[in-house]
Amino acid sequence: MHGALELAAIRMYLTFGLAALAIVLGFVALLKQRTYLDAKTQKPVQIDIPLLGKNIKMKTNYPALAFLFLGFLLVIYVLRIEFPSEKIELDWSVEGSFVDPKINDWDRAGTLGLFPPQKIQTQGQPVDRNGYFNIIVKIEKDKTFEQVVQKITYSHREGQVIIIPAQEYSAYERHEESCKLELVTQNTRKYRSLPLERFPARNN
Repeated sequence: MHGALELAAIRMYLTFGLAALAIVLGFVALLKQRTYLDAKTQKPVQIDIPLLGKNIKMKTNYPALAFLFLGFLLVIYVLRIEFPSEKIELDWSVEGSFVDPKINDWDRAGTLGLFPPQKIQTQGQPVDRNGYFNIIVKIEKDKTFEQVVQKITYSHREGQVIIIPAQEYSAYERHEESCKLELVTQNTRKYRSLPLERFPARNN
């Protein structure tokens, strides 16, 4: 781990050094005010530089611009690659419950899961003995629960419950009676009480 960090630091310093050198050389070339002539017309070479939606006409030398451009590109590379912006995550509260008249061990004999797996925070067991669940899910800012979580599953030895968040959210927006989603807020999803879908009985 320390070796990887040291290598990243060396790479960062070398890149910053090259960027600084390129920028300095570019400014030195600009200060000399050397203007290149077109080989055919013998007039100063003129280039258009797009800036803030406008083209600025500039008569200068290409080496100076090349050094400056290279230097700024290297700086941007280091800032974006070596120092990636930290992801901001928000807490989403997701709750609901499972029901079955013959089951009273929801917390001991079942497992609640999300797919793809997400960071989950709970107080105690994800599902309590009465079948109620309330979890906090870390979701990246500017994304919704439905965009990140494809499936909620509860697996019990007697059966299972599967919730497809995107499907239920669409049903909620269309006010469908079969919708499993009961309440929607900016960072909250509350599902209705859902029956356990029992596995077929085995014949002995």
